[in-house]
Amino acid sequence: MTGSVDLCLTSPPYMTANDHPENPLEAYEMDDGDYPSYLAEIGDVFRQVSTLLRPGGYTVVNVANTTAGGVMTPLAWDLARVVSQYLVLRQESFICWDRQPPGITGDYCLVFQRPGSAVAPDDLAPS
Repeated sequence: MTGSVDLCLTSPPYMTANDHPENPLEAYEMDDGDYPSYLAEIGDVFRQVSTLLRPGGYTVVNVANTTAGGVMTPLAWDLARVVSQYLVLRQESFICWDRQPPGITGDYCLVFQRPGSAVAPDDLAPS
């Protein structure tokens, strides 16, 4: 399937920041599942995103590792591993905040690409 999207920019929910009772990041548990289930669901989302991207299209994910209740959750690293099942991880950038939210020291911008050739800019010009 050839998608029509060139770029997807997204960030998964940070439920620890909002004190949601179904927090999947706190101590690796949530009310209706567990952390591996959460990652599997995130993976399914990116499987679908990968079909929407054009060959050579990009997805940029803004995500952080978090700490809640003394437990560090390596969400950025785990998400990179899961998304890499469907898209190629091309680059990471780390943003270290002077005033970060509690439990987050900074954000990763993870850049993924759908395999295949990108359309050359000349091919996009009207004929």
